[in-house]
Amino acid sequence: MLKLNRQTRLAILILAECARHPQSLIQTADAAKAARTSLMRAAGIVHMLMRGGLLQTKQGRRGGIRLTRPANAISLGDVVRVTETNLIGTTPTAFSLPDPIDAAFAGATSTFVHALDGMTIGDLARHGSVCLAHARQPGTAFTCPYAAIAAQQSAAALTL
Repeated sequence: MLKLNRQTRLAILILAECARHPQSLIQTADAAKAARTSLMRAAGIVHMLMRGGLLQTKQGRRGGIRLTRPANAISLGDVVRVTETNLIGTTPTAFSLPDPIDAAFAGATSTFVHALDGMTIGDLARHGSVCLAHARQPGTAFTCPYAAIAAQQSAAALTL
């Protein structure tokens, strides 16, 4: 089973917190509290999400963070593409596995991310009590009944 790393889980939680406040800027400290992480770690993730085009920031006394586009337009696949750089977009090196194995892993990764494209940050924000409480548990796979449904729909679309 492919699992999302802690950084990705926190990024999803931070984005979902922003989605709950679409008309306003929120403080990074508030996002950190919602994700149950330190301000320092949240600031690093916010910076990564900003570079990845998912968050915008406004500095200053009345500053904060907000989504760059509606929550329903940001898929979990988008988040994984920004945060899981060791999984997505790696280039072959001298230590790479033989081509058929690399191709198999690339195909599996592509299918995994495509399945995540079926669920959005907006979905998580709407069903937050079910999905996000589980996502906060360290050492657990990021599972959600709504994500499972989206994955089944994506798999069905791939076979068509």
